[in-house]
Amino acid sequence: MLLAGGAALLLSSCASYDNQERAPISEKDSKQLAKLLDGKVAGEPMRCLSHSRTGNFVPISDDLLLIRVSKNLVYKNDLRGRCNGLARNWDVIVTKSFGSSHCQGDTIKLVDRVTGLEGGFCSFGEFTPYRTPKK
Repeated sequence: MLLAGGAALLLSSCASYDNQERAPISEKDSKQLAKLLDGKVAGEPMRCLSHSRTGNFVPISDDLLLIRVSKNLVYKNDLRGRCNGLARNWDVIVTKSFGSSHCQGDTIKLVDRVTGLEGGFCSFGEFTPYRTPKK
């Protein structure tokens, strides 16, 4: 009986991050998100994003990251899990990818830029491109 209970607990801890409820973002962060996506149109989500396409990481909240490639192209990533402290935009973002792309499920950890201590940990979700339409 104890073994069955332990197995159920273990399996429940493996639940998908995608099922977690996202925390609401602040008004300030919402304005920043709107500004960066203004005039852009969402494309089809992608599982992977080439490292050569990776621009600046722009943390919006602890579970939402934008990747700004140019003024006309931004990728939105709803992270799997919460990277506690990401929204502070103080820690160094360290990614672990296999191959030449960041892919859904690749990990992100935060490292304090002064102490070197590791903080938040999460992983990439799908990469949704937002492009300025051609005129």
